[in-house]
Amino acid sequence: MPRDKKLSHQRVLEAAKKEFLEKGFEGASIRTIGSSVVSEFSTTSYDEYDIFTDSNISRIPTIE
Repeated sequence: MPRDKKLSHQRVLEAAKKEFLEKGFEGASIRTIGSSVVSEFSTTSYDEYDIFTDSNISRIPTIE
């Protein structure tokens, strides 16, 4: 059964409103809006502690 998404939508709208009022249409960033909403739900993570199980993924890109 799908969960109620009303609270999530409300948080996104509040973050978007704040971003657009502070930075205007040209300066607003969907990345900033998204990160302000996601940060409420997630815990701190650090890239250096990520464990990669796919050997086809390289942490350090190589320039050819």
